[in-house]
Amino acid sequence: MDWVKRINAALDYIEENLDGEIDDGRLASLFASPQGMFQRIFANITDITLSEYIRKRRLTRAAYDLKNTDEKIIDIAMKYGYNAAGAFSAAFKNFHGITPIGARKSGARLQSFQRLAFTLILSEKGAERMQYYNMESAEYLLRQMVNQEHRQQHLQSIAEHNGVKCACDGYRAAVILPEGVADWELSDAYFHTDEAKAPRFELNEIFNHRDNSSLFFNLSKEQAALLLVSFDGAKTDHERKYVSLPTTEKDSKAQKAIVCMDMNTMGIITEAAAIELQGQTGAPIMAFNARLIEEALKFIMCSDDGNIEVYYNGALSALVMKSGRLYAAVLPVILQ
Repeated sequence: MDWVKRINAALDYIEENLDGEIDDGRLASLFASPQGMFQRIFANITDITLSEYIRKRRLTRAAYDLKNTDEKIIDIAMKYGYNAAGAFSAAFKNFHGITPIGARKSGARLQSFQRLAFTLILSEKGAERMQYYNMESAEYLLRQMVNQEHRQQHLQSIAEHNGVKCACDGYRAAVILPEGVADWELSDAYFHTDEAKAPRFELNEIFNHRDNSSLFFNLSKEQAALLLVSFDGAKTDHERKYVSLPTTEKDSKAQKAIVCMDMNTMGIITEAAAIELQGQTGAPIMAFNARLIEEALKFIMCSDDGNIEVYYNGALSALVMKSGRLYAAVLPVILQ
């Protein structure tokens, strides 16, 4: 557990010195490792080099200063380590898609790379896992959530309209809204289908079917992390056949491992208990492909918001999760 505290201390030091010099020796001291080891460990666990992380954090801070202060552009450039205005302008445009002068004049919406923070999660077996989540990770996960084997071509790619990014593969859907868009305003989350009778596939139809009878509850990020870890011990090799929903492929090889959840408690239960509870009490029990629900939960945890809203309408509708600008929906599988 101490090493998680040490890596966060090193990240705190970086954050406090984005507008100054970051000393590799000081990082090594905070992480209690030889110089250079922190950089290698950081890159291994985040898939981004330390220098790239620092560069993106500095350009994020520079954008904030540009939009919220009257500082000269050259002064902002020098504050964040750029000795020439041209080098700063090129780096800024490469990251934000617009020059510093253009951004200040137009009030354009700029990129934001959030500070990383690490937490330690203990599984029932005592294994240690570290998780980090930010909005950039959400975009990466969005692109991983597309089933390239789906029979409908328009569900095999990422759609983007007016800054709204979305993915759907027939089993689940995910949406990232841009900043400033009202909650649940998903009118720009759609796919072109190239079908004359139904030229657009609207994700509003998946997400906006909530009413007073919907099952609703909030999860904190901590509760969601514990739920995610609990999946590890609950996956079942689902060898026998089951009935798929109409929008899914029957007997797909990807549907081997499932997890069952009691939606009243958000608790993981065995498949046998799930079937018994469904038959005897009519309890809202849902079974999910383990990989799909895990990926959706990891995606929604990338939000800057500390809470996750969860909705379920029953009648085998999708489980809907929302946190800040992120939305995810996962269809259940039917146990029989």
